[in-house]
Amino acid sequence: MKKLLLLLCAVIVSASAGASPVKIYRLNLDDEIGSTTWRYTRQALNEATAGNADIILVHLNTYGGSVVHADSIRTALLTIPGRWWPGLTTTPPRPAP
Repeated sequence: MKKLLLLLCAVIVSASAGASPVKIYRLNLDDEIGSTTWRYTRQALNEATAGNADIILVHLNTYGGSVVHADSIRTALLTIPGRWWPGLTTTPPRPAP
């Protein structure tokens, strides 16, 4: 599923931008949102910007956390130059004991 999503992103962007290769940077947020996640996000966005990524794919699978840090991550994503796409994953329910 993950590879299909990345391939779909690359095909859509390639079709809209001509035949040039597309750089996709993937940011995985799969832990509780907090100061560590915020620092990881800042580093990832800086790295994606320095590497001239065309798209930042944000893979989000978290159960929540600090509202202050979540708001900082949201603001950073909304102000980053270029495009970013969210990719959400839901954790399947656990079987009843």
